[in-house]
Amino acid sequence: LLAYPIKAFYYNCLPAIDFSIYQQAIIKIADGQDWNPFITTRNLKIFNDHFNPILYVVALWTKIFGNTVISLVAFEWFNLILTLIFIYFVSRKKRLNEILILILLLLLSRPVVGSFTDPIHPNSWAILPLFTLTYFFITNSTLGIALSALALMIYKEVFGFGIFALSLFLLTRKEFKKGLILLLISITDLFIIYYLWPKLVGPVYPYSQEVIHALKTAPLAWLITVSQKISY
Repeated sequence: LLAYPIKAFYYNCLPAIDFSIYQQAIIKIADGQDWNPFITTRNLKIFNDHFNPILYVVALWTKIFGNTVISLVAFEWFNLILTLIFIYFVSRKKRLNEILILILLLLLSRPVVGSFTDPIHPNSWAILPLFTLTYFFITNSTLGIALSALALMIYKEVFGFGIFALSLFLLTRKEFKKGLILLLISITDLFIIYYLWPKLVGPVYPYSQEVIHALKTAPLAWLITVSQKISY
């Protein structure tokens, strides 16, 4: 996983569209050109495309270490190394079941491994809060689950839907405290992103409209289609 971004860079195989989008946004934010810079590839401003406040953290990183591909790869490494350090400290508590689950998640989970084949992207940067959320879910830490969920909100708008689904799962298990906290976090996040945010930045790209339309018109057919596309 550490080697993949360097290999992709060396062979000029970085995903051109997403990489160019985020690199341009990061450089413009770091240079102070605009808090919501225009992206030529998408023909719209970055925060009208996705909700990624984590870009400000990456912009600060590049301000310190330089606006280069290697600097962005180093940020990718930084997130993965922090995750490995987290797993190490978990291992010191001798929680063998939790350690095994985290290691298997890192090595065998298609979404996790797949995110690193599309590097320099909020999906791969989010690995640490995804792992802390998994660990605290296993160990039944309400505070840890809540803080991990809040951290995920700054990476991408899609995580709000995942946290909402997790809250419903916890409620069905009658874990009402954790379920209600996550429900409040996810609903607040989705309300901000899909209602308040467009009022601030103007029209946003309607990624969710296709899903909402499908759920309204043919929910069962949509669920069957989605389930067939999942790489089990």
